[in-house]
Amino acid sequence: FEVLLDGVPATNGGVVTSNLDGTPVLVTAQVRDEVLIPRDSIAVFAGGAALDTAAYAITADTTWQEGHAWNLSFELDLSASESVDYTLRAVDLNGRVSTFVLKTTAAMILTVDGRELTDGALVSPRPTIRAEITTPRPVTADEIDIMIDGVSLLLDSLVSIDQFRWVAVARPTLSGGTHTLKVIVGDQSVEYAIRVDATFRVTDLLNYPNPAEDGTGFYYELTDQADEVSIEVFTVTGRRIRTFRDLASRAGYNENPLVWDGTDADGDRVANGVYIYRLQARRAEDRVEATGKAVFLRTTPPEDE
Repeated sequence: FEVLLDGVPATNGGVVTSNLDGTPVLVTAQVRDEVLIPRDSIAVFAGGAALDTAAYAITADTTWQEGHAWNLSFELDLSASESVDYTLRAVDLNGRVSTFVLKTTAAMILTVDGRELTDGALVSPRPTIRAEITTPRPVTADEIDIMIDGVSLLLDSLVSIDQFRWVAVARPTLSGGTHTLKVIVGDQSVEYAIRVDATFRVTDLLNYPNPAEDGTGFYYELTDQADEVSIEVFTVTGRRIRTFRDLASRAGYNENPLVWDGTDADGDRVANGVYIYRLQARRAEDRVEATGKAVFLRTTPPEDE
């Protein structure tokens, strides 16, 4: 699908914004396929329910081979429509389905400490919560709220980019346990469970792949933002052979982009075998650590093995 909104290209899954003068938004779409597309396979759905075919027009695109290209058009009255998403759908004779989604519900991107939020995520006791909001209709500041466990937070900032886009930031102090984070925009809302560990520590430390042949990456979770994070690698006899500093230090799950390539501090390949690694994290005067084992099994070992 190629879709225009009042003549402006639309993004699949993007939010449709209303016209400020209250006039409907004209949706025009073109669908093309090398395989024949039956006319009656083209439809528009609102909130999962098919619209009456009288609500939109379908005409053949004569610039393409007959039956392979169609034009679809209809008017979207956002001032009267319910908060549902619209889906344009077409199915070719091979059964391949093409869809294009027009959102008339608010889109909210939530990040905590710079990371996109997922349900059940571990966050720091003092997180920075940022909500980027796009709405189909103009909203006021009074219609935007961020809540923890049903209690509204005092926002650090609430900025209007234009009539349809807002950025809200809150920095609450949270106790240990599981909390419910809710963002409300008008009559819509999103809700997430977030976890807080009041004790500063390292959890879920591992390396992958393990065993490794060419290299292995380190993965771990911190219960709070750290000032410093490092990993030291030792032989089983306790000799330190490699140190990595300035690793990812944000609260939550950290997938460090650094990969140990299986060389020591001199750049020489290590022998096949087991290696002990120790992660150390510091937050002010608090220091915590965790250890793990990495195994290298190369099919082409160093010559001195």
